[in-house]
Amino acid sequence: MELQECMNACETCATACRECSNESRVKGGMDECVRACELCNAESERCAAYLADGSFTMCERCADACDGCANICDKFDDPHCRECGKACRSCASACRAMRADGQRIIAGRFLL
Repeated sequence: MELQECMNACETCATACRECSNESRVKGGMDECVRACELCNAESERCAAYLADGSFTMCERCADACDGCANICDKFDDPHCRECGKACRSCASACRAMRADGQRIIAGRFLL
């Protein structure tokens, strides 16, 4: 996993979550979705910022927030929820791969 790929997945996820949260708020009756999207948006933005500084510490937390948001979005049959869920699953996968790659990179530095 390339660092930039993971950052892009986080940014795409944050955008999808913001849009889903806004659409869900307008539609009404989707408070659980709004809360999950707002949390996921914050975590994915934070993760992208940490990655930009070369830190993988937020990856697992971001992946967990993304999984939770995707699961909640799956409960609703709305196009914005489907799009958000897709972006969240992609971000979660990228973050877990980045975290694993990052641990190997860090371990490799100490083995040299």
